[in-house]
Amino acid sequence: MKKTEKDFYLAKILYPTDEWFEYKFNSKPDPIFVKFIYDILNDNRSGRDFIISYKYVEVFLNRRKSSKFVKDICKALNTTTTEYTMPHNNGWEKVPGIARKINIGREKADQLMNEWYRNLNMQQFNKVKVELSPALEDSLLENTSSKEMKNIIMYLNYITRKHEFDWSLIDDNSEETLLCKKNHITGLLYKEKNRRPVAIGHSLQNMKTELRRKLTPRSQNYYELDLESAHFSIIARLLDVILPRNYRKELAELISVPEKCIKEFLIRFIYNAGYEKLSLCLIDNVEEMKNVIDDCNFSSSINYYDYYNDKYNILNKYNTLMNVKYINEIKDKIKDYEFNIDAFGAMVEGDKISRISQVLCSWEKKLLYPIYEAADGRYDNDITIVLDQADGLTVKIDNPGKVSINDVISTALDQIDELGIITTITIKN
Repeated sequence: MKKTEKDFYLAKILYPTDEWFEYKFNSKPDPIFVKFIYDILNDNRSGRDFIISYKYVEVFLNRRKSSKFVKDICKALNTTTTEYTMPHNNGWEKVPGIARKINIGREKADQLMNEWYRNLNMQQFNKVKVELSPALEDSLLENTSSKEMKNIIMYLNYITRKHEFDWSLIDDNSEETLLCKKNHITGLLYKEKNRRPVAIGHSLQNMKTELRRKLTPRSQNYYELDLESAHFSIIARLLDVILPRNYRKELAELISVPEKCIKEFLIRFIYNAGYEKLSLCLIDNVEEMKNVIDDCNFSSSINYYDYYNDKYNILNKYNTLMNVKYINEIKDKIKDYEFNIDAFGAMVEGDKISRISQVLCSWEKKLLYPIYEAADGRYDNDITIVLDQADGLTVKIDNPGKVSINDVISTALDQIDELGIITTITIKN
């Protein structure tokens, strides 16, 4: 497994103090090992188990006594583990062998990560940021999927190091907020993940919405732009299925739910995001669908009304949607569509649900791409993108006398109409 400069950099900027690391892990904090531990903690903070094989440790970390080394990691992380034989066809590890599943739990992972950040050597952190910024740009862009995404990442990594927020607008002194502030002041950085720009470390991307909006008020010409329920429309466009212009309203009336709830149904029609990554649109058997809903705790994701706690009521509504002509057509066509090329022409890899997600995320960026171009010089930098979010952007109008927010939105709406996607852009703050 070839290591890139990016891997070493991400590890290096996340060094806690040597004393803390050696106390916790009984090992010198070399960059690969730091990145390895950081990935374990982050996976567990996301609610996932982190699985490592002894073979993986031997190859990746060049540790001969991998069994003892893995046990030492588990002891340092204070976690229970499960040992088992890894299947041969596992996607990320091609060799069979003994593996260990590390399950720290979210609270413990958060606690360890907070310790980690408390022990960061910020003097070294700032020094690395300044000294490596030209090389860093190249390393972060090395595996970026396309020229267009490269432009987006380059722009974001330039502008977010220059933009200054008025942090006095936030009176929250929690550790997460302070880390977020520190990260933005020292220079927020983005990398590409699943065709989206993802901020490295704490940032406004994962800050609580109410706090983020205090920091980016409309009174200071900040605007939070959001693509409205674009995924289903993009799927229809890719599969050449014609949707009614007001399809969300029609579907809401058909199954007697508020229009805002339709997005939940349609997203889980495409893929059951956040649970077992099973796509309900790929399931034909009703009994199997019931099992998926049971396994995925489906009803907890739709909590607008008490009656949604009945998962079989949800199933009945789902079955009603399945009889709608254009939904049925999508259900039939999606099985044969490979989803192996993104919106910018780059190849997409992974299992089918992963490829669907990456392709749709790339299309979101394509729909918003005219705004990136506008921010990058079309209006002589009278508009700044201060934050990239999953399906939207937070922008600041630097010269409101020359450019309005409607001008900014219209640059993207023209492309949305030209590409035949039924969606719109709303202002959320």
